[in-house]
Formats: sequence, structure tokens, C-alpha cells
Amino acid sequence: MVISIELYRLMVHYLRYHRVDLNILVEVGVSATIQKVILIGVDELSMQQLIGISLILVSLGAILWVEKRGSRRTLGLLFPSTEVRGLTRARARGEFGGSAKPSVMKGWR
Repeated sequence: MVISIELYRLMVHYLRYHRVDLNILVEVGVSATIQKVILIGVDELSMQQLIGISLILVSLGAILWVEKRGSRRTLGLLFPSTEVRGLTRARARGEFGGSAKPSVMKGWR
């Protein structure tokens, strides 16, 4: 029942915004995994299966954590903020070769 509600929320979000919300998708994955473990029973699962399920839950949690922190912060981990700003300004000025016409660069940011 809970998974059906979560899938319904995901479908409503998609129909409204024409994109899938990663937070809801991860919540559906976590709740489906936990529900399956509860239905089967922990006693019925082997140690390898429990480790695999734990790794799946940890990876889903990591995806949710990265998503909540925002894509700007993850971009900042790859490039320091001064370099990112410098690249943006250099592209706007056309320093990468060729001419940067204002009409081409208008919707770039």
C-alpha cells in the first residue's frame, strides 16, 4: 500500500512538472526494499543477501544525500568555485576561440 502511494506521488509529480523527482524515486526504492525484507523475514535470508540489501540501501541513501545537498555543491567539489566562475566568464567573453555572439550566448547560463 505504501509503495502504491509513493508511486502515485511520483506519477503526479511527473505529470505536473514533466520530470521525475529523484527524492520520491529513492523513497520508493527504500520502502520497497524494506517491505520485501519484512515480508520474507530476515531469518530466511543468507548473509550475502543481507549484505547486498544493505549495500543497496546505503547507495540509495547516498543518492538521496547528494541530491539533498544540491548539484551546485557537487560541482563545487569537482571544480573550486573560482574556476567555475572563471570558465563561465571566459566562455561569455569568447576566450575559447571563435566569436561569442550575444545571440548564441543569450540562453547559455
